Order: sequence, then structure tokens, then C-alpha cells
Amino acid sequence: MIKVLYDGWSLHQAPNSPEALHLLGILGQRHPEVHPLVALPGELQSLLPKGITSHVEPAPDTRSARLAWEQRSLPRMARRLGADLLHLTTSHPPLLGKIPSVVSPADYPTATPPEGMTDRLRQALSSGGMARLRGLLWPSPLEAVTPDRITAPLYLIPPEPLTYTSLIFDGVPPELQALNLPETYILYHGPGDRRSLRNLLEAWSWAAHSIGEYYPLLILGLDMPSRTHLHALLGELDLQDTTYILPPLEPALVPHLYQGCTAVFHPAPPSAWGMCAWLALRMEKPFVAAESALADALAGAGAYLLPGQDRRALGAALITVIVEEGVAESLSQAGKQRAAGWDLNNFSDALFAAYQAILVAG
Repeated sequence: MIKVLYDGWSLHQAPNSPEALHLLGILGQRHPEVHPLVALPGELQSLLPKGITSHVEPAPDTRSARLAWEQRSLPRMARRLGADLLHLTTSHPPLLGKIPSVVSPADYPTATPPEGMTDRLRQALSSGGMARLRGLLWPSPLEAVTPDRITAPLYLIPPEPLTYTSLIFDGVPPELQALNLPETYILYHGPGDRRSLRNLLEAWSWAAHSIGEYYPLLILGLDMPSRTHLHALLGELDLQDTTYILPPLEPALVPHLYQGCTAVFHPAPPSAWGMCAWLALRMEKPFVAAESALADALAGAGAYLLPGQDRRALGAALITVIVEEGVAESLSQAGKQRAAGWDLNNFSDALFAAYQAILVAG
């Protein structure tokens, strides 16, 4: 039996984030020889699958508290609980600690430089932690674009099945009905840093006046500081009438939003284990995104990819997939074929084998 402590910060503070959804997928597909423990900065009522043991060490949702959580609390909890491994779904492992750390990176590459001493310190310590990492878990469909400058052993893992919810839905859940969502909409489920949000709205501004009345933009997964900043941007760019900021939702509702959308808009770099591109393709939705080697390797012909700095072209591409049914259908079918080629049957076995190899390597 391998005892693994998982970092549950995002699951508590940002339950719709890619890091949280990826962690739920891991926990839902746990191997019978893995004893999972989840470290949390606060109590959770119902998100964790049955049989999962949580350990709470209260911490406020601040930058300095998260830095202390990553660098002090997690190593201390891992040692106290007798964990064999510490598994994070963000690229911010602790620099010090006797328990070996592994990362399956679901966080987005940030487009905004670190702001202030705390952010710069977090980046520096995380870089040191990544240099000491005992294993990097990488999605096997992205083998051709493994990250540069990573010295840790690389373990290829199939995409995890979304065990926290079904991918086939009948009707709209009552929780979503209560939000009075529009019948047709475009979904953004991407990074919430300042530069990414400005890029998003500047690209959306090229499409909003043409399609925004009937196909407004729904924005999911932002934390409170990002939501506050986005409200100010909406006023500055006069996009309040065509943009909806969604509140935090139960993670099981996230795929419903993908199923109900007309297109997924992601004018930012994708994350390796993030759910945006994976869900767009699995739900057969047109995926309009910023061009990158990672996006191309993941989506291929299932995405309409354009340079991320060309906001006008991204907005025009969004209009195209809305008004030209043939283009949307072609993207949807290509995405379906791409997703059909993913091996979803061996995730837990592959993850367990990686854990074993990391521990044997010492």
C-alpha cells in the first residue's frame, strides 16, 4: 500500500479550476493499492469521493497563506501523516522536505509577471521545488510536447476518466436552471490572471457586437480577486451586456456547461492536465483557441487555432464557428475522432506504476 498526500488547496478555494477537477479525477480513479489522503485549508462538505480521508489545517485564501501552505504546511503534514509521496496538481512543489514530491501540472502557464515580493518568492521557491521533483506526470497524448528544462523523471499517464460525473446528461440540472443561463452561449474556462482576462475581453470585443446578443460569453472558474478585476474590465470595455461571470459551481456541474455551450473559447495557452480542451473535444464542441504546440498536440484538427496576440483574428474565428455550421461541424467531428483515440482504461494502473517507480528510484 502506497500512502499519498494530495494537495487539496484548489479543491477548497477554487473548485472549478483545472487543478481541482484534475484532482477529483485522480481521487475517483484511485488504485486499490493507493491510500489517498487530502490536505485541505478548510472543511469540505460533499466534494470528496467516498473513502477519501481529509486532513484540515485552516488557512485563509491569500497569497502569503498559499505560499506558506505549499512550502511549510504540506511537507509538515506529509511527514506527520506518514505519507510516502506528496502529489500536487500545480507546478508549485515545496523546495524542502523529506517526502518525495510529484506533480501532474493542471495549472495554466500565467501570462502575468509576478506582482510583489510574495509572488516573486513563490516563483523562486517553486522553481527550486521543480528542480528537486521526483517525478513529473504527463498526459500520454501529449508525449510529443513534453516540457523543456525539466530534470525530473517523466512518466506518461493516460487521461483520467471523469468519474465525478457522467458525460451523458438529460436535461438541465436544477442548480443551473436557478442561474437563468441563456439558451445559447460561448464558454470560457481559462486562466484568470490580469493579462489573460484583458486578452480574452479584447478578443471577445471583436465578436460581441455581431453575435453577443444571442451567444453571450459565460466565464467560469475565476477566484474572487479575478472576478473583481474582470468586473472593472467589463465596464472599461463596455461588454457588460454580453458577458456573464458564473459563480463557483459544484464540480459535477461543469461538464453540463460544456455540453450546453455552442463553442468553447480559449484565447490563452492551455494547461497539460486542464479540463478545458479535454472537455471541449470529448463533448464535440468547436474549440477556438490560441495557437501553441501544446494546443496543437492536444486538439489537432479539432481546434481553430490562431496566434494568441491576434485578438481580431480570434474574435473573427469565433464568429465563423457560430455562423458557418459546416465549420463548426467539421471541428466537432475532428475533436470527436481525436478524443476517441485516447486510452481511458489504464489511468489508475499507470499512475500506480509511476508511484512505485518513483519510490523504488529512491
